[in-house]
Amino acid sequence: MLNRPKRFLKSIVLFIMIVSIVLPPAAIPKANAATTQITALATPIIYDHTAQVLGRIKITVPAGAVKKNDILIVKLPFALHDGISTTLMNEDDETPPQGTNYILVPKANNGLQKENLTVTPLGDKEFKITSTQDSSFANDLTFYILLNNVDIDKGYEGPVKVNFEGPAATGFPAGEVIPAFVVTKGTVQLSAEGIDSSNSDFSFQLQIKELILKSLQNGQNSIKLKLPTGFKWNRPTADSETVYYGDSIDFSYTVNANELEIHVNSSQTTKASMWDIPLSFTAHDDDRIAEGDIYAYVSGLTKTDVDRIKVGIYKDYGVSIIIDNELPTIMSGKSGQRISTIKIKEQVPKSIIAGRSLTLTLPDGVKWVDDDTDQDGINLGVPRVKSDGRTLNYTISGTSTDEASIELDQLKVAVRPGFTGNLGVTIEGAGIEKQILSVANVVKPVSITTTIVPDVVIGKSNQAMADLLITETVKEALKKDGAIQISLPSGVQFVEKPDVQVTEGNLYLKQISLINDHTLQVVIDAESIMPSAISITNAKLRIDRTVPEGPIEAEITGPALIETTGTTTLNGASYDLWKYGHTFHKIGIANVITLAPGKPISEKVEFKIDKKVYYVNGQGKSMDVAPFIEKSRTFLPVRYVANSLGVDTDNSLWDDDTNKVTILKGDRVVQLTIGSKIMLINGMAIPMDVPAQIKNGRTQLPLRFVAEAFGAKVDFEESTRTVTIQ
Repeated sequence: MLNRPKRFLKSIVLFIMIVSIVLPPAAIPKANAATTQITALATPIIYDHTAQVLGRIKITVPAGAVKKNDILIVKLPFALHDGISTTLMNEDDETPPQGTNYILVPKANNGLQKENLTVTPLGDKEFKITSTQDSSFANDLTFYILLNNVDIDKGYEGPVKVNFEGPAATGFPAGEVIPAFVVTKGTVQLSAEGIDSSNSDFSFQLQIKELILKSLQNGQNSIKLKLPTGFKWNRPTADSETVYYGDSIDFSYTVNANELEIHVNSSQTTKASMWDIPLSFTAHDDDRIAEGDIYAYVSGLTKTDVDRIKVGIYKDYGVSIIIDNELPTIMSGKSGQRISTIKIKEQVPKSIIAGRSLTLTLPDGVKWVDDDTDQDGINLGVPRVKSDGRTLNYTISGTSTDEASIELDQLKVAVRPGFTGNLGVTIEGAGIEKQILSVANVVKPVSITTTIVPDVVIGKSNQAMADLLITETVKEALKKDGAIQISLPSGVQFVEKPDVQVTEGNLYLKQISLINDHTLQVVIDAESIMPSAISITNAKLRIDRTVPEGPIEAEITGPALIETTGTTTLNGASYDLWKYGHTFHKIGIANVITLAPGKPISEKVEFKIDKKVYYVNGQGKSMDVAPFIEKSRTFLPVRYVANSLGVDTDNSLWDDDTNKVTILKGDRVVQLTIGSKIMLINGMAIPMDVPAQIKNGRTQLPLRFVAEAFGAKVDFEESTRTVTIQ
């Protein structure tokens, strides 16, 4: 052995101490990681008789664990009939006679062989296994205990527990295993397979399964099945039984109304067996039958695992109709829109009557543009469409043997412009009671609002109309390449193209044009992925003298809003939808008033650039700031403009926290935020090309947006540097 310095040895000792402190015992590697196992390879159910066979027991011991003279004591709760064989076996030996209790030691790759172990009886309920040499360090020791002849005490019921023990130093395992379970009377499992839902005739397969041989008792009334009052058994067909496995049995039957007795005319089985018997019954008194599950109650000589079994479901004729998904939102003025899936399900077969008509009718204002067909035992076929386009008429063919379930998931409709609210389909016919089913919620594709409607007079040009805001109700409401048209009535014309912008969302516009002097057209370039809004501002009108006093209404039309024009064809039937002349919306944009002789339409107010004096109907008034021009933009002090137009000082409000001014004029609310290019009028966003600003302590508004804010006409005379507001 090499000599080591003392310092090195101390280091090794210190390292071992640290590891033993830091690591828990389980973390320190063991020399032998194999696990000892005592396993029951099967747990049969046996009777409380003599000469019973238990499940084989497998013992696995880690390599090198068993030493010479180690012992294992095996204890049973019951006597080993004829004891344990002292001759150990391996796979090369002849199989011992039936009913022999013995130990088998596999030959290949085993830690010990049969000649290295001995078996010694210690009475009729226990024995000892002794090793005659150390087991191999190369292979685990494995052996099997075969208990083929055990006398179970009469009346005992429960698990058979075999115990393994030995001295503390033995390498053999200790523990307990259960290789069998004892019953005093075998149990039969009963089940009904293939049960029917009906209101008249029922059939099913009665399955009888023994968990252990001799469980099915022979003799009269082996199993008795009793139905509820109102049902009658049909006599089973002789020799109709099927043997799944095990012994064939001679069955016979007695029927007494709702009672069925199954008799076994053979000896008890020699092995666990299973049979299938086709049974049927009928409903004969509907007044005594409740809708729902039908149970047969079990009694008789045989011990069964249940006291009742479900043998059918009683349902009256009828059909349930539901929508099978979330109620969709569709749009008025649009075509080819899918409604909810309609699911029609029979409660019992033949509820939907063959040869009859089934109709689906839409309300006035909605028409079919695509149908759907389906079949499930019954066949809807291709429907006829009535001339109004509102009714699909299916003719039923075929008869269902099971409850049919029909799904219509491809139905599509066109909706008249202006139709909104719940969309209901009326379904009736073919034995189905009339009902109305909600299949969609209809909304307008856009909402249209205005600012305060201004007063105008006839015979003048450059008169302001109300600003419009067109807001999508849902995303993609306005389709690519579709156009919106704003049409003015006779005698009213646009002076020039107004400002049109997307103020919310991500809609894109392709073309904005006046297609004539009274029609503005806006063409959509790309659809939105979130609801968007289009503002139409700074529109100037020319009012002919032929225009009557009262409101001026613009008509909102165009293919972006109305797709339901022309004719459609469905299954050979052609019918009109709705003419293009349907106006999507009419909205007031101005109000024509009659002026008294010599009376102006409003106050006339004049401001001069860089002057602190302004004039209201010729009367001079002073202010503490002056209008100014900055970067070619003319700015006016908001407070004095508002006062000159009749706004009380208390109705001009300033918020220091938000840098926002709010002006109240009648039913108009104007809000400006310093530095922002958005002006709000009654909540509608009006984009500005430059923001409002503060100069000399006063809020200043760009000239061109004064008219927007106060609903007034504004002119600028460049030669005199004068702003006139009316």
